[in-house]
Amino acid sequence: MKKWASMILILVLSCSVFGLAVKAEGETAGLTKFIKNADGTYGYNASTPVYYYNGSTEQVQIPTTYTQPKEQFKSSWVATIANLNFGKVGTEADFRAQYQTVLNDFESWNMNAVIFQVRPLLDAYYPSALNPWSEFIATGTQGKDPGYDPLAIMVEETHKRGMEYHAWFNPYRVTNTKLTTQSILNKIGATKEEALAMTVPEQIAAWNKAGILADNNYAVQHPESVLRFDEKLFLNPGIPEVQDYVAATIEEVVTNYDVDAIHFDDYFYPYRITVDGKNVLFGDQQEDATTFAKYGIPKGYPDTKAGIDDWRRDNITTLIDKVKQTIDTHNQTKQTAVQFGISPFGIWEHKQIIR
Repeated sequence: MKKWASMILILVLSCSVFGLAVKAEGETAGLTKFIKNADGTYGYNASTPVYYYNGSTEQVQIPTTYTQPKEQFKSSWVATIANLNFGKVGTEADFRAQYQTVLNDFESWNMNAVIFQVRPLLDAYYPSALNPWSEFIATGTQGKDPGYDPLAIMVEETHKRGMEYHAWFNPYRVTNTKLTTQSILNKIGATKEEALAMTVPEQIAAWNKAGILADNNYAVQHPESVLRFDEKLFLNPGIPEVQDYVAATIEEVVTNYDVDAIHFDDYFYPYRITVDGKNVLFGDQQEDATTFAKYGIPKGYPDTKAGIDDWRRDNITTLIDKVKQTIDTHNQTKQTAVQFGISPFGIWEHKQIIR
């Protein structure tokens, strides 16, 4: 089994086990960690229990017997960021062949849907008026037309297999490579110190000049709408025009392609990172304080940590509402049934719940 297929299978099995956990009935057994063994096979490590959350002493329970539901969504994610699960291909024929391998694997696993990452950055696996071609399709250069339409091919071939096609988008991520990565420094002709001294607009201009970010990348056109954390760039969720741009991106796809669903992963505001053994949170350096002062405080959010935290959460809620409204409007107008879902971070019970 190919490397990417093995990685996806882990996700499938993990999700399947989780599905059992929340539907446990009758006799149950404690869930243990699913691992890769020394011989390359996969299995459960009986000595490593899985608890509900960090600090919990209650082991997740799953049923000892499983009854197949009459209807069940069975799928997994094909990640294209850094060509994680799908490699670069030189021709349309090569793309078709590689995607047929994906479908063959999904069919052998009894999957009934494919979740494919069509927007790993501010880019596209389809011709777009809003986003440049993805660097991960064929050429390694953002904005370079591969000469065919990958999304049209995937939707057609997936439907031939009787599966649903779910188009997976990352809404905000501009870059996934740190600013001081040596390959980046070589391309922009800067030292580490010079790169770190750049403002966000200066960094975007340098990356655009070096051909890393395409001219029609939204971040290049609107550098004032970009934030930086952990040396990576992402769109500012607090700016209404950014939310509208993401919704317009979704509208373009549901209008032009017969996709069965729009899928988001959970990359919205950045995660906590650790630097020199200490936790570092987004906002510690007042990264979006100016945006909060412009959009949050006038709406009545208190100028406190709790206030800005609430405002950030509401920014994401507003984005989701806009995207959902976009899809609902399309469905009502075209009499379609495009679905919308988000795969949450792998936490199935909040650690602060008192048990």
